[in-house]
Amino acid sequence: MPRTLALLFALLAALFSAPVARAQTPAEPLRLLFIGNSLTSTHDLPLIVQALAAHQGRPVKVTVRAVPDFSLEDHWKSGARNLLASTQPDFVILQQGPSTRSESREHLARWTRAWADVARAAPKPAQVALFMVWPVSGTRDGFKLVSRSYREAAEANQCLLLPAGDAWVRALALSHASTLHDADGLHPNLGGSFLAAMVIARGLTGIDPALVPHQLKLANGRTVKLPEETVARFRTVLAAP
Repeated sequence: MPRTLALLFALLAALFSAPVARAQTPAEPLRLLFIGNSLTSTHDLPLIVQALAAHQGRPVKVTVRAVPDFSLEDHWKSGARNLLASTQPDFVILQQGPSTRSESREHLARWTRAWADVARAAPKPAQVALFMVWPVSGTRDGFKLVSRSYREAAEANQCLLLPAGDAWVRALALSHASTLHDADGLHPNLGGSFLAAMVIARGLTGIDPALVPHQLKLANGRTVKLPEETVARFRTVLAAP
């Protein structure tokens, strides 16, 4: 074989046997749009959701419209639905107050339907999830009434349910000496927000509760830290069927 031809074959063999470097395409962030009030914004709950997901390799981008004392109707009439076009979310997470009264239950279902219709009809359709909250502390049958309101609204409008209130019930049953309410009896303390964020992050991103750490650095630079035994209890709560 001529020397030139032999060199050519050797070059081709080396070329085809060499490993090919594959470009790593970063995962597209999951876009979340939170629509709620101070029960959503307290303790930077949406950013805790983002940090929980990031800790397990799931990139998330959050947009939050949370106005104190606002209902879903208030957000609708204030034009917040325009955020669907500007943020193009994958999920819209809706949160109202406890909605324990019958009129509040009907209001939640009616305005969930309005938001769900516009989210599904958007140029980039979004899924709608209901963030179930908790009752005012001391409300008779409060947790049952909140759960009923949010479950009925989710089922009637084919929305994903994020049952944070139900998780509160289980967590409180494991430690009767603890509380998840803040001093005002309505807003969550840090543990209450953290547990709710775990429920939301698992429901939307599929995180493994068993891998949740007791300390997180949020995107705004804030560090959130709970006692390890508290987070261990939350892991147990979410591991239950």
